[in-house]
Amino acid sequence: MLQYHLRRTWCKKRLLGFCAPSFFVAVMAPVVKQVTMVRPESPELIERGLRCLLGGPAAANGAAVSPLLLQRLQALRHYGQFHQLDIHRQVLAVFEDEIVAACLWVNTPGRVASLYITDPREHPQVLPALSLCIAGAVQDAQTAGLSLAQAIVEDQDHVSAQAYRDAGCEYLATLLYMERSEPWLSPRAVFPSGVSLETYDAENHAQFCRAIEESYVGALDCPRLTGLRGIEDVVRGHKAVGRFRENLWFLLRHDRKPIGVLLLAEVEARESLEVVYLGLAPEMRGRGLGTALIQLALRQLAANSLRVCTVAVDAKNTPAMALYRKMRFRKKHSRDVYIKALNPISAAVPAGCS
Repeated sequence: MLQYHLRRTWCKKRLLGFCAPSFFVAVMAPVVKQVTMVRPESPELIERGLRCLLGGPAAANGAAVSPLLLQRLQALRHYGQFHQLDIHRQVLAVFEDEIVAACLWVNTPGRVASLYITDPREHPQVLPALSLCIAGAVQDAQTAGLSLAQAIVEDQDHVSAQAYRDAGCEYLATLLYMERSEPWLSPRAVFPSGVSLETYDAENHAQFCRAIEESYVGALDCPRLTGLRGIEDVVRGHKAVGRFRENLWFLLRHDRKPIGVLLLAEVEARESLEVVYLGLAPEMRGRGLGTALIQLALRQLAANSLRVCTVAVDAKNTPAMALYRKMRFRKKHSRDVYIKALNPISAAVPAGCS
């Protein structure tokens, strides 16, 4: 994500109360502007950065703040507090004391930096500096020791996608978001003889890790993530999805050997049950176990009085797509994922799309 060319210059730190290097960036038209890349420290500048992120440059530079923007800011703060996430890590592009673009990076569990930017579709004036903000955020996340930076781009948002590519990110996958409402009659999950189920606890943590690792062999779920994160980081990331409950994580065994997992999470805001991850060891595929596990998920949906069961699937994972369609899941929308490897671990396993 660092494919850009910059020249250092002196930073006028005292103007805005920040401490950061500054750079020159060539703006395509009509003139070349000097843009300073800023890591805000003061509460006032942090607030302005968030306003630029959610409402565009005008909202950050003195324009009246609309009730809708205030609502979005409040929702962002609530989300950060609820999930114990620091939402103050920003890289801002500043020109003549005005903020012209913003990128927020959030350190999420599993050593992943999630990237968020000012929407260039709504605010096209941010484009010349936006990729610089992204690149600076990625650099900060790498310095902080994170393994991966990722961004989720809305379907058909080619402008944001280009900004991430210009900053050095690479396209990973298209995720299809699918869901199924609670069935009238909860299906019975039938497993073959010799296959047993157990839920997660501290004592079988290692077996869950082993089953997840083995399920990645030959899998079609975002295989390009191989080697970027260790298994413990992967599991921490899975636990951070929705509300983690031990009794919604299932381990499959065949003759006592771990052969697969079904990881579910309750998402209270949507009254939904999310299939965080479903994976089987290669030798256990094609035996109906995936169908049985989805039947189990639908029974949990009913047992917990939730509205819908949701899942995000790599569009190239045709076996998984066939399974969910067979189980009457329907596509709601799609999004593209862009990533940048930061501090990959050579001995790590694939992280899987989640």
